[in-house]
Amino acid sequence: MSKYPNISIIFPNFNGGKEPIECLNSIKRLNYPKKKLEIIVIDNNSSDGSDIKIEKGFPETILIRNKTNLGFAKAINQGIKKSTGEFVFIGNNDLVFEKNSIRNLILFSLKESNLGIAGGTLVSKQDRKKIISSFQTFNYITGRVKMNKIKITKPCEVQWVQGCAMLIPRSIFKKVGIFDKGFEKAYFEDLDICKRVQTTGYKTMLYPSAVFFHYQSYTLDNVVEKKIKWYNWHKNKIRFLLKHASFFQILSAVTIEFLWSLYKTIFKGDAQLQAYLKGLYWNLKNLTKTLSVRRKMNQLLNFN
Repeated sequence: MSKYPNISIIFPNFNGGKEPIECLNSIKRLNYPKKKLEIIVIDNNSSDGSDIKIEKGFPETILIRNKTNLGFAKAINQGIKKSTGEFVFIGNNDLVFEKNSIRNLILFSLKESNLGIAGGTLVSKQDRKKIISSFQTFNYITGRVKMNKIKITKPCEVQWVQGCAMLIPRSIFKKVGIFDKGFEKAYFEDLDICKRVQTTGYKTMLYPSAVFFHYQSYTLDNVVEKKIKWYNWHKNKIRFLLKHASFFQILSAVTIEFLWSLYKTIFKGDAQLQAYLKGLYWNLKNLTKTLSVRRKMNQLLNFN
């Protein structure tokens, strides 16, 4: 492997407006050999013309068009199957790359033994002095998701590298598989693959010197209806628990999630309870299928 290996940069787009254009322009400015970069955009049936702008303005980009919105995991999997890079960088359409971000992350990844996934520091696109997140954590007992916003100065192992900016060696997919398409349309597919990587003995790490500017949840906050967003959040959180948690953890987290949703509905008028109950019903309806995925996953991971 050369000092600068081939990298496939993959991100989905759904009515992203100017965001994917800014993302692609920032890729052009990267301090990385251009011949070593492969860019793949999966358009999830955009109707705002952003896909046409990508096609006309960035002819070097591989553009995959879907007839429906497949969501994050399915779209990313399309890109992974199409890609050829020794490393795959997975991002969002609202990401802007700091010019040295990929170079820093790659050089770190090449030196770090047993690395499964690497991420960097996420900084607000609107306020470039504000850290959005260094990494996230998930509490299996409470189901709480915490976004760590403190400044990290040294590389460290983390539980959850966010899917808006993660670098994965291609060899890892042979060990753990690609993204789980069952996490529709978005949420927890990134934590799921981090968990699978960790279970096989590989590390998920943060390299803070790799900086990415991010418009947090642009598509989910500006394009997707709030009730659909929260339905996917609750549904996929419960599905993640069913795949990875113990019976006690599932019971505890699901109960606390119910109480939290009830509180938000009664006291905040946020209609969380309806989204939660809908997500719970989906998981009960698909319980046999999810448990089958859990068994197959465990068999694969134990084999590796």
